[in-house]
Amino acid sequence: MRVLDVGSVLLGVVVLALVQADIVSTVLHPQAEGVLSGRVQRLGWAGFRVAARAMPRWSWGRRLLSWGFPLLVAGLIAFWLLGLLVGFALLYLPWVEDPAWFVVPDNVASAPVEALYFSGVTLLTIGYGEIHPVGLPFRTLAMLEAASGVLTVSLSVAYLLAVYPQVARQQAVAVALNAEVAGQTSGLPMLRRYLLTGRERDLSMRLRELALSLLDLTEAHMTHPVLYYVRPRRMEHSLLRVLVTAQGLIGALRYGLSPDEHADVVRDPQLLLLEEVFQRSLARLTAVTHGRVVPVDDAAERRALAAEFREVCAGLDALGFVSSRRVASVPVAPLVAALHQETAVGLGFGEVIGDGFASAEAPPTSGGERTGGDLDARQDPALDESADSAVAAYVEFRLATDPHLVAYAATRAYDLRQVRNGEHGHV
Repeated sequence: MRVLDVGSVLLGVVVLALVQADIVSTVLHPQAEGVLSGRVQRLGWAGFRVAARAMPRWSWGRRLLSWGFPLLVAGLIAFWLLGLLVGFALLYLPWVEDPAWFVVPDNVASAPVEALYFSGVTLLTIGYGEIHPVGLPFRTLAMLEAASGVLTVSLSVAYLLAVYPQVARQQAVAVALNAEVAGQTSGLPMLRRYLLTGRERDLSMRLRELALSLLDLTEAHMTHPVLYYVRPRRMEHSLLRVLVTAQGLIGALRYGLSPDEHADVVRDPQLLLLEEVFQRSLARLTAVTHGRVVPVDDAAERRALAAEFREVCAGLDALGFVSSRRVASVPVAPLVAALHQETAVGLGFGEVIGDGFASAEAPPTSGGERTGGDLDARQDPALDESADSAVAAYVEFRLATDPHLVAYAATRAYDLRQVRNGEHGHV
């Protein structure tokens, strides 16, 4: 065999191995990211963003971005089939013109074209028959290619059936939550509907439902990273809107309400569950994109967040609640410090967490500064720790979570300011 023939065979084996590994990890493995698909999708989405920015009208760019997800899914399946076609063609190439191994018509094209043609009709199980192998090794290889084609199409169908229901579920969760908060990401209308009518228990169950829905959507993104590129034209249908609204609810209920006057709500286990799930979801969604989160922690940012805290408290006071700005003898501590170490170790996202969650140090607690590994087994940091002040706890919570939302919105080409202001319509 010539050196080129050996190189063709080795290259074909490598291509087939990479494609098959990518199909298995993408479709069948619940936690592994595809060897190739993740890179292909990130490159494709970057191309969509560049093309959208180049559009003369942003409305055209939005329309293009909304087509990014279906085109990336279709492109991924086409990429798999093309990889199999080329990989097997490279295996046939050194022998396709050898009459001892293949029967070919007289008016044939070049060897690469013949190899690609035979690989294509075999992979798609067309089988015209004008080119066919006569030796047992290549007959066996052709059977393996046909089986690979059928299996890839079947797995692609299973992939579509697993991915698209999650898109509908994400939009349903977003629309329902947006209706409950009356389009306001602060969540204050939702508090009014539940708490001022004496439905604390119903609010608790709704917070649990929201936490489980957010967890389900996040796990779906981890299993199928292509879901990250779902970009509805209307912002109230987006996962980003769900995340921003969840942040607003946590900020108002956990840090805005007085822990003295509304202890049952502030220390509600379902609210704590929502905050924990929310922060873990941000870490996981950041990991899906392989992006770096840039923390912002300066005096100007802290002043801006403190002003937002005063607005939240003013809204609560206007509705007849007692805010933590008025009464907070023992302000609650943010869960950031208790979570970042466990999350970084447990999820394997230390670099991501280090860029975001770990960068925001929790305020000193009543028992001194301690990390998750130093806590007594009987102590719950959500209930037994306290912050220096209510505004300090709120600011630390926002400093830890805002950079993840900023990074998520930027890569999805959303205007976070519009999303946070509760604006409706196309973005």
